[in-house]
Amino acid sequence: MKIKVLSLFVVLLLVACKNENNSESKPENLKPSLEENVVKKTVDRTLKGEFIYSNGAAVLKGRSAIYGIVLDEQGLALKEAVDEVKNDEYDMIPVLIQGKIIKNPDDGWEHLVEVTKIIKIDEPQPNENIIIESAN
Repeated sequence: MKIKVLSLFVVLLLVACKNENNSESKPENLKPSLEENVVKKTVDRTLKGEFIYSNGAAVLKGRSAIYGIVLDEQGLALKEAVDEVKNDEYDMIPVLIQGKIIKNPDDGWEHLVEVTKIIKIDEPQPNENIIIESAN
């Protein structure tokens, strides 16, 4: 009976030591950081909003957020496509794009959009005339 209990104790001890070694087998510097995981999981999102380019900066105004646009190859292609349909320098043009939302490392907008695909560019919305009537 003592031999069975002793052998059971030895087996449990070996199993416990084996599990402990597995948890320490990866050095701390090889474990992916949370920031790396977030970057890997960044996916393209479809975004709809009004695009404007002025003074070297491009902005997309959506329903609930405003994003800066990264002016890389696709960002500049979006600017050029919007330039063809706008009537005025300050027209805000409705666009539908696909892109990656990233955190802005610099000052300015909190988030930026890296445009990956231009889906649709609409005509500018006509400004509605505001009529102010006199009480007389």
